[in-house]
Amino acid sequence: MNDGLKQRVVGAFVLAALAIIFLPMLFDFSGERYIDRNSYIPSRPDISSRPFEEPARPDNIQYPKPAERIFQPDDSEPLVEQPESDTEEPAVAVEETTPAPGLNEQGMLAAWVIQVGAFSDKQRAAKLEQSLLADGYKAYLRENPSRGLFFVYVGPDADKQTLQRVQKKVDSKYRLKSKILSFEP
Repeated sequence: MNDGLKQRVVGAFVLAALAIIFLPMLFDFSGERYIDRNSYIPSRPDISSRPFEEPARPDNIQYPKPAERIFQPDDSEPLVEQPESDTEEPAVAVEETTPAPGLNEQGMLAAWVIQVGAFSDKQRAAKLEQSLLADGYKAYLRENPSRGLFFVYVGPDADKQTLQRVQKKVDSKYRLKSKILSFEP
């Protein structure tokens, strides 16, 4: 046999095999198809309701200061007036103990500030605040209208020892006697 005839016979055999395999699938009109009727949905869970207690409001809640007093210093702070000349020195309050950073009694982060000065003249207080800001310190000004004073602060910081080092730098640079107070937001 020649090669052309062999190829034709093999091709006819392959076509016949394919027809035997696929023609019954094409002409199957019985209408039955295999459908998996097993359910894969989990059964409904057993959920029962349980009563719960209503939350009780604690009696020792401390409410925040009113909005107009939130940035005002406590009236219980001692006053330290900055001297007019460089020769006078204001009084200094010194604390001996240095607590570790942590939470205060209200559960808030305990922080400290340096009270750099207390002025009756707003321009002097603002001038000192601007000098501190220009030197890179976090300085701010608070007014106490009931006393008619303006307080200049640096801070706040959670680490009192860090703030004590800053206090020494501020005191030596500006020739002041500042004091460290607990921060009241």
